[in-house]
Amino acid sequence: MVQETFLKAYRNLPRFAGRSEFSTWIHSIAAHCAVDQLRRRAPRQARTQPLDADTLDAAVSPDASPERAVYGSEVGRRVARSLERLSAMERTAFVLRHFEGRTIAEIGKALGVRSGAAKNCIFRAVAKLREDLAPIARAAR
Repeated sequence: MVQETFLKAYRNLPRFAGRSEFSTWIHSIAAHCAVDQLRRRAPRQARTQPLDADTLDAAVSPDASPERAVYGSEVGRRVARSLERLSAMERTAFVLRHFEGRTIAEIGKALGVRSGAAKNCIFRAVAKLREDLAPIARAAR
């Protein structure tokens, strides 16, 4: 993806008009490359690989109680499964907003959609994640 992104950016450098930040332009190219790659894959291959137990366990604090460590691992597994269920656009919009802190306008530009459509993708992603994770949130109370 990185090579494809930079190759496309290099080939289209004369088209960069400077109306936006260079980083936004590159990010837009990268997002399009990623979404295109996901669309080209077979549906069963388009899903992200599930996190293995070692990766999830490493994310839990070493000072946590055994119960808390198990709970943290379970939350991580459920979040990973929930993210897999999102469409490529929803997952990309969600990650850009909630993990990278991008604005709605930046997300819209990166995905090549209007701001309203980007906001709708994020809203749908949050709603799906909230629905999937509601049982574990209730259990934590």
